[in-house]
Amino acid sequence: GLTAANGSVLAACQSGEVVRWYPIENEASVVDFGKDKCGDVGRVLLEPKGFHALITNNGGDSWYLNFQSNQAKALPRLKGHVIEAAAWDPDSTASSTRDLIVGTIGGQILHVVVDGKEKVRSLLTFGEGLARVPVCGVQRERCTAA
Repeated sequence: GLTAANGSVLAACQSGEVVRWYPIENEASVVDFGKDKCGDVGRVLLEPKGFHALITNNGGDSWYLNFQSNQAKALPRLKGHVIEAAAWDPDSTASSTRDLIVGTIGGQILHVVVDGKEKVRSLLTFGEGLARVPVCGVQRERCTAA
């Protein structure tokens, strides 16, 4: 997968490596997953401001990446969820995703916050048992009272 936002590009390679490239500076670096190798990358989801990224593999493991580091942080509370789509909070900051909404292959919509620690809450599930319906896209809209 390949994704770009705000002067940053993340590219996932078949080898399981994820490379971050800043074209303006012409600098590239490999994301460090530590002892947990990513392998079989399913999605790389980059926040529009370029501050935050989620990397998920097809085995249901997920990592968080902040723009200030090349060290990916495992997200154990998302284990087992193959993330397919994300709707990022427009009020995110450099250190917090704030309210991130993700959709999974398993038919769930989850509320996720990463701000030093990870918080995950299930919001909705489509289908039952083996008849779960994958969530292929999520979108956020801001509504204001009239």
